Order: sequence, then structure tokens, then C-alpha cells
Amino acid sequence: MTALFLVLSTALLLGALHAFDADHLAAVTVFIARRPAPLAALSFALRWGMGHAATLLAVGSAAAFLRLTITPDLEAAAEMAVGLMLVAVGAWALHGISRGRLLIEQHLHGEHGEHRHTHLHRPDHSLTSRHSIFWVGALHGLAGSAGLLVIIPVGMMSSVGTVIAWIVTFNVGVSIAMGLYAMAIGGIFTRLSGNPSTGGGGWYMWLAGAAGTATVLLGLFWIGQTVVGLAGRGA
Repeated sequence: MTALFLVLSTALLLGALHAFDADHLAAVTVFIARRPAPLAALSFALRWGMGHAATLLAVGSAAAFLRLTITPDLEAAAEMAVGLMLVAVGAWALHGISRGRLLIEQHLHGEHGEHRHTHLHRPDHSLTSRHSIFWVGALHGLAGSAGLLVIIPVGMMSSVGTVIAWIVTFNVGVSIAMGLYAMAIGGIFTRLSGNPSTGGGGWYMWLAGAAGTATVLLGLFWIGQTVVGLAGRGA
């Protein structure tokens, strides 16, 4: 029992650390920028975590039952897909900003308009975003499957139940860490968007644009690294 507790505690910690991979944070941050309220941000993080868990559970269960292994070609294809996804998500964010999908408006209140505050107004794309973030998480889970199978203790592979418990605990750690990150970033974005002393939303727009740009650049880097790896194997 003590050994199992230590193994699952390790899984929880590794999952929390795994959540902070650059590609994970970049993609989730872009979605949060579209709807930065802390509870909406938390919803995005948890849906991303559900997608991530679904893929890892599927692959991990197949590995335990069928002794499935992730081939280098499949791993490279998944990494390439992640790079393309990051470029697409970042471009989607930048397109939304350029088309005024993140609209900042100032409102005056009081008899002489002496009270001014700023609001973000955006069309409701929440349903599409909620479905999209799940599939983003699923793709991240697929790309990380090879690494996950490597760090699962070899001795656990003889116990299907223990492997599944390890993967579930790992994903609980992933979701907790990403949820905390999402609420923190969502709170910062919301505060910047509604506080005139921070520039009347200007900082928010700048950060949203920076997040989209950084995600595109990370995606291009990811693709480049994958291509270089493939070229190295073929040489």
C-alpha cells in the first residue's frame, strides 16, 4: 500500500509538471484570451484536461492490454500535428483580434459622465471553443503518449489496474495544475481588460496579440524540430 501511494503521488507530481509544457500553456492561453473570466478559463482548462486524459487513457490501456508501443513514425506524426495545431490556434486568435472579435468599449456613467469603465464585448463562440479545446487536449495527449509510456514503471505493466490508476492520477495532476494556471491568467486578463488605470484595456489587447503570435511561432518551431528529427533519422 505504501509503495502504491508513493507511485501514485509521483504520478500526481509528474502530471502537474507536465501541464506546464510550453505547447500546453500556449494553446490554453489563446482560448483563455477569448473568454478570460476566471470560471470560463477554468472550464477551458478542465475540458482541455479531459481531452488530454481521454487520449492517454486510450493509449495507456492499449499498451497494458495489447502491449502496444508507439513507433517513431507515429510519434513524429503526432508532434507534427501539434505544431500545425499551434499555428492554427495562434492564427485564429490573431484573426479574431484583427476582425474586432475582442471589442473593448468604454462606458460613461453619472449625470455628467464622470464615471468611466471599460468592458470587453465579444460574440459568443463558447460552444465552438469548448469543443475545440477538448480536441486540442486530445492531440496533446496523443503527442505525449510515447513519453508517458516511457515513465510508467516497467513493473506496473503486468497490472492493468495499476497502470490505469497511474494514468488517471497523472491526468488529475495535469488538470489541477492547468486549472490553477487558467484561473490565474484569466483573472489577470479580466483585471487588465476592465481597469482604466491599466490603459483602458490596451494591455489586454496587447497580451492577447502576444499570446497568439507566440503560439504561431512556437508551432513553427515545433514543426521545424520535427522535420529536423525526421531528416536525422533518414540520413
